[in-house]
Amino acid sequence: DRLGVVCYINPHQYLTSDSTLSLREFLIKNVSILRIVDLSDVKVFESASVYTSINFFAPGVINKNRIQVAIPTSLTDLNRIDSELSQDEIKRYPNLLIILNQNLRLLEKIEANARGLDLFCNVFVGSSSSSVGKHRINHDEFARSNEKMTLCLFIQSSNIHRYFINRNCQYVLKNEYSRGILDKFRQEKIFLARMTKDIRASYSSADECAGKVNVLTDFKENPKYVLGLLNSKLINFWYKSKFESRHLAGGYLGFDI
Repeated sequence: DRLGVVCYINPHQYLTSDSTLSLREFLIKNVSILRIVDLSDVKVFESASVYTSINFFAPGVINKNRIQVAIPTSLTDLNRIDSELSQDEIKRYPNLLIILNQNLRLLEKIEANARGLDLFCNVFVGSSSSSVGKHRINHDEFARSNEKMTLCLFIQSSNIHRYFINRNCQYVLKNEYSRGILDKFRQEKIFLARMTKDIRASYSSADECAGKVNVLTDFKENPKYVLGLLNSKLINFWYKSKFESRHLAGGYLGFDI
């Protein structure tokens, strides 16, 4: 006795994004998610920088509803069914993540005895303000400067690689940061790139500042051990598989931890 079916095509970040938790809560409690067609591998909109999905909903929650999941590679292949997902099982996941990846059971095994990163260290963003780093100078200008003590190397995602940092970058004034943040930058730390195709993390014990990248400090475990975990193929596979719906065009993924 359904009243009908509604169909939307929209960016599929809503499946796992923190900002759309309230939307997922509404969907899980009030509708039956009948089918999700993941169009990540299909170029639907030429100018779009985000991936899209086709979503089918029916009013009311069907008992033991199974969500059909399709991941086509062309527009002629939209009717396929690659897997199914229990709507009831979604309630078990923190933040009600709707994970379409066919390796879901493997991801659950990886997480079975996992520890959160916050148990290893503290994490903050080097600078979330657009004003920090506005006035930058290059290496040549730094070499000629008589005020080197007032400047610090400015690390950005593009400078961070797995296990090393390309320090051919720019400098910024230290006074653009608060004293508390500067104290953290003087500690041993790990810089983690935020917008990239794979996890890239590197260790630093130098007095270096950071832009909009993740910075890990105050370690409760050996930082080199944490670095090895972050750069491992296992953690990279887990993160990219679990949060694949956050991908942008070109395969880039925000590693906002």
